[in-house]
Amino acid sequence: MRVHPERFFRFCLGHVPLLRSLAERPGELSEAEVYRVIQANPSREGEAVETAWRNLTELQILIPTEPGGDLFIVADPIHRLMAYLFDEAHATTPEIVRGYILSLETNHSQLGRAIDAEDIASVQLALEDIQRTLRRIRADVEETHRCVLSEVSLFKAERRGVTVKQKFRRIRQWMDSYVAPMVEIVKVEGN
Repeated sequence: MRVHPERFFRFCLGHVPLLRSLAERPGELSEAEVYRVIQANPSREGEAVETAWRNLTELQILIPTEPGGDLFIVADPIHRLMAYLFDEAHATTPEIVRGYILSLETNHSQLGRAIDAEDIASVQLALEDIQRTLRRIRADVEETHRCVLSEVSLFKAERRGVTVKQKFRRIRQWMDSYVAPMVEIVKVEGN
């Protein structure tokens, strides 16, 4: 089902605190939990809770975990939009980037076959897929970079309750888990 963009953004405009609150909640939500979140984050227009609930589901901001189910999750595009708007970076695992690399290898093979067959339409499709994957890689690597820098800054600035040794271990964990594998994946002579 397609969502009408103007209606979607009009709803978002009047419900920023609600959307942010929903996006910050991990996991599944029951209808009763969503009602409580709506009540805690009323719209500027004084909209009824039932109306906000209906809009959340009709605009596919909340989607059921199973067809006809009574548990809901915030749609992934909403999570990404809120993270983008509030500049909340999330680290991408090296395994996800490796998946992108495998996708590029598949696209490379398809492109080669299309060129050999002189199939212009298939060449164009393969190039579009390659460009889309490269954009995702770049965006994920940049977001990971921002996330790591933010985490390091937070640990450097935090003065109480965390020893220097604990700070160093956490920063080292980020380096070992995200930065070093990512560098190995994207450097020219690497994987």
